[in-house]
Amino acid sequence: MALWLYATVEGVASARQVARLCEEHVAFQWLCGGVGMNAKTLADLYASDRRRRQPRI
Repeated sequence: MALWLYATVEGVASARQVARLCEEHVAFQWLCGGVGMNAKTLADLYASDRRRRQPRI
């Protein structure tokens, strides 16, 4: 989640953009812990967290 938080602060909202930055930008690489990320994995992570944060009635 730190990766998505940092991306949001930097104005990046697309999983594809975040995946590209994980390959090119040192700060994003550090947040990934040297593990490769792809857009599908990032989008799935974002969607699963979003479902957990929705209020339940």
